[in-house]
Formats: sequence, C-alpha cells, structure tokens
Amino acid sequence: HHVPPVFSTMLERIPVLTKGQSSAFVVNYGGISSGVALQELAKIFAVKGFRLLGGIKVAAEHCLMFRSPDPINSGRPASADHEALASFGRTLVERLTSRDRKEFKVGDFVDKSLGLRVMDSFLFNMSTTRKVLPPIGINNELCTRCMICVSSCPTANIEIRNDIQFKDRCINCYQCVRLCPEKALTAPMHGVEKLLRDLKVKLAKYETGETLQVV
Repeated sequence: HHVPPVFSTMLERIPVLTKGQSSAFVVNYGGISSGVALQELAKIFAVKGFRLLGGIKVAAEHCLMFRSPDPINSGRPASADHEALASFGRTLVERLTSRDRKEFKVGDFVDKSLGLRVMDSFLFNMSTTRKVLPPIGINNELCTRCMICVSSCPTANIEIRNDIQFKDRCINCYQCVRLCPEKALTAPMHGVEKLLRDLKVKLAKYETGETLQVV
C-alpha cells in the first residue's frame, strides 16, 4: 500500500536536482491493492525537481501467501506482465528522447478514489497493519548461523551474534521466515491468508489485481 518508511527515508536523502533529471516508478503488489505507493514516490521526486516520466504497478504473487498451496496471484509476474514492463520501458525511452518534453504531475499518479486513499492513510499504513500480522517467533536453538535470513532481509534488519536479533526496520515481508532452512524463524500465517482473501473480494471492484501502467 505504501513505500516502506525505511525506503522513503533513503529516497528523501537524494539531493534536490535542477538539471532536468527524470524519474519513473515501478511498484509491485500482491493482487489485492496497490495502495498509494506510486503517488508517494512521485511526490518524493517532484519535490526534488525531477521530471516525472511515468509509473506502472506490476502484479506479483502475494508475499504473505508463501505457505498457501493456492496463493493470490500465483505465478505472477508472468509473461504478460513482463511484456507490459517491456512496453513501459519503450514508452519511457520515447518520452526521454522526444522533443516534446512531456512530464506528469503528482496527481497524475493517483488511481484510487478519495475514499480508498483515506483508507490507505488510516487503515492500511504500516503501524496499523502490523497489529494484525503475526509476530515472528525466534528459536535460537534451531539456528545454525547460516546467515540466510541476514542476507535476504531487504531492510538489513537482522543480525546474528550469539543470537538472532531484529532491529527496528522490519516491514513484515516474512522473507526470513520463508527462507529459514531450519525453521528457527516462524510465524502462523493461516489467519492472515483468510484475511487477505476476504480483503481481495471486498476490493475487487476497485482493483483488478493486474499489471497496469498508471501514467
């Protein structure tokens, strides 16, 4: 739904530029809702003076369904998604090389109604969703110090010294749980799967769950 704080903080450190530099955005989502991530990225770079070239949201298998035999958006991104990305790339090249310096405003990246954007702000932010997501259990006796969890964590949130230690940058992707070969990291995902399937049904009339070039 959102750009995770650890990433938005990193992006906000990029200096303000004044030489016509351009930016384009690719986000992926698990087939339920793409939220307002594209709009948030556009806003970060617009403030810095970047020319906004476009944005696409790419359908992917939902990352919290890794225990399910039938995950939402199973097998995505697939060939059609890759073709849409390639087409988006060609569009960006055209926009970069065209004499008509077409660019977009932050509002052009909005593809949700006001009501859904309000829901994203108050119901689907990181602090709220974390309250309903299962905690990660740690069993240090099973840990073999293979370091897979450390190397696979997208936010560098895990350290292994004598024990497994989590910092404060977790985005609840459960990549560490999914990849731990010894099951030293665990999380009960069954309740989350039901919640996600119910949510997909409720949001189906607003979000197709497909790859779409928004701008």
